[in-house]
Amino acid sequence: MIFNLRGGNGTGKSYPGFELLKHYGSVDEIYVPTPSGKSQKLIGHVLPGSLVLAGRYTFGPKGGYSGGVDGYRPAEWIRHMIMDFSAHYDHVFFESMMISCSATPWWTEIAEHEPEEWMFALLDTPFPVALDGIYTRNGGKEVNVEALHGTYKNCWRSLEILQELGANTMMVPRERSYEVVRDTLMDAGWNPFAEQEEELQNEELQEQERREQERRVQETMHPLRWGHA
Repeated sequence: MIFNLRGGNGTGKSYPGFELLKHYGSVDEIYVPTPSGKSQKLIGHVLPGSLVLAGRYTFGPKGGYSGGVDGYRPAEWIRHMIMDFSAHYDHVFFESMMISCSATPWWTEIAEHEPEEWMFALLDTPFPVALDGIYTRNGGKEVNVEALHGTYKNCWRSLEILQELGANTMMVPRERSYEVVRDTLMDAGWNPFAEQEEELQNEELQEQERREQERRVQETMHPLRWGHA
């Protein structure tokens, strides 16, 4: 599954990604060279069970955090990045303010690439709650409330357009966003414990083989097989 979580500024889009990373950990990180070629840019975390969190999901020096793919440009490059992730991993989770207001370009991109594998989801965070989140994050500085509200409404309209186009869509309750995202991915086949379960099964098989071998040895060494009473 490719899961795109949407919402306006302050709605809590990054929270589920950080929670997934905290609960299951990263087994690998994905980097690409910067335009100058002098350094590498983090673009994703690989979680157990072949799930990629697209974006940085790192904590800043002043306690702030950065998640999602908002810092990457242009939008076309982001679409190609997500498609590339989906070609190499079983599941992808991504979110972005910029993407949240976009509908038709994404549908055009995925319409010929198994659109049933995609889920476009929108957080149901009320605008006043989102606005409080913005003020908390920026230290109470003045913001353009009208512009933010316009973006907020565009996110809802974009999901409606995707639904009209035939895409899979859903609403995600803000209060249970992590649990809903996690469970939806698991219902689609994501199993973060797959490798551990496979190792346990291998250990059990090895133990069964060891016991069977011991049984055969004991049978061959039984006194009655040599004609003794």
